[in-house]
Amino acid sequence: MSKINHQRGHKPRQDNQARYPLMGTAVVSELSGRSIQAKYMGAGSDRQNARFQAGAKKYIRSRTRFHENQMTRALAADVE
Repeated sequence: MSKINHQRGHKPRQDNQARYPLMGTAVVSELSGRSIQAKYMGAGSDRQNARFQAGAKKYIRSRTRFHENQMTRALAADVE
């Protein structure tokens, strides 16, 4: 006979993906030709989701700025 958990109120654990959906944003930089993505797990409250979304947005903006500056420097070096 197999073991069965007989604890009262026992509920088997669900996968994290089922409880907290994966969310994200993405941007394609036209100057550098790169796709930059940020993903985050949805949390229980709206405030946490808003903070995660703001962090993802900040990450995307900084990476986009970095790659565009890098491409601008490369183009300036080719011209000279």
